Amino acid sequence: IITSGGVTYKNEPWHRDCFTCTHCNNSLAGQRFTSRDDKPYCAECFGELFAKRCTSCTKPIT
Repeated sequence: IITSGGVTYKNEPWHRDCFTCTHCNNSLAGQRFTSRDDKPYCAECFGELFAKRCTSCTKPIT
């Protein structure tokens, strides 16, 4: 039962400890994140997995 301190994502309740990045499992509560295919990712994982990469240095463009 979530009575306080929970997180709401897509109108669904989550415990803060359960709301994690799909890839690295780090907590997303209070962090920047985005989603792809309705799955949440931290900004770092999303960049590494899905962002376009610079032709010169190959780092993600975020």
